[in-house]
Amino acid sequence: FDTPSAVSSFLNKFKPKALLVARTDVWPELLYQTHKRKIPALLFSTTFKPLTGFRLLLKPYYKMLFDFFADIYAVSADDKFQILQTHTKTSVHVFGDTRYDQVLFRKEHPKDLKLNLLEKGNSPILIAGSTWPEDEKVLLPAVKDQLLDNKLRLILAPHEPTPQRISDIINQLQSMNIKSDLYTKSDNFNSPVLIIDCVGILADLYTHGDIAFVGGSFKNKIHSVMEPLCAGLPTLVGPHHTNNREATQFQKISISDTLTAVTLVQNTGEIKNHLSQFLLSLHTLSNIKKLIQKEVHSRALATDKVITWLKHIEHPETIKRGSLNEQISADT
Repeated sequence: FDTPSAVSSFLNKFKPKALLVARTDVWPELLYQTHKRKIPALLFSTTFKPLTGFRLLLKPYYKMLFDFFADIYAVSADDKFQILQTHTKTSVHVFGDTRYDQVLFRKEHPKDLKLNLLEKGNSPILIAGSTWPEDEKVLLPAVKDQLLDNKLRLILAPHEPTPQRISDIINQLQSMNIKSDLYTKSDNFNSPVLIIDCVGILADLYTHGDIAFVGGSFKNKIHSVMEPLCAGLPTLVGPHHTNNREATQFQKISISDTLTAVTLVQNTGEIKNHLSQFLLSLHTLSNIKKLIQKEVHSRALATDKVITWLKHIEHPETIKRGSLNEQISADT
């Protein structure tokens, strides 16, 4: 807990040489005591909303917190601008988001999958990840005709693959005359739909797909779009996606004359129309994937900057000239 006695006891016991704070996980008492003990603190991969309405009254409070840090690494130029509106005296730099590095690392170190189930066939694969009943109610009618006509295959990974959820999905598909296989009980992907009835493999599945839909976006909050984007998949999202920064940002990135990296779809009809456009662009799919992956990689390496900051804090004699962050920019 962020209380004076608990923080003091922790610092006395472990004697840290530096404090790293990710994103918005700021503990005021911990910051105050590390600052008092001259322990350098870094706030990294941070985002900051504009100070409007009631938040304007908190401007002095945010300034106090930001002033406790030795350096602040913001995700974007807009985040830097908003942080500087507090008039903090701490230097603020735009060094990206370490979550991209985490997702890319996961992609480079995949889990073992039943690869025979994921062999490429004649039809492209849509991966619907972390779906809820509200998502499936909109998505499945949109893909029905393409599944029945063998123009598309669907890998469906419900957010909570309980026996009841799996049973409900199978029944919903059967009502549309669509056959399905279960990942844990199948050796081949023979049906139009493969249902993922286990957890922990979704991020690795995306690398075997061609287009993605991310669930939660027809419920209340979308799940992460980073994993499908990292795999280079054009990604569909529903209306409830503004809680996810990447889902908004990648809508601005064009990957063809008719497609963007992330596309907002409001209903069944829009999903159906977009999939039809996508199927017409299959001849450019390889280039599309490369463009999306290039955008993701351009946002990587924030972790290297944090590690370099730590090394320079540990060994200040390694700073050649200028400020610490000028050196970090040069080194990474």
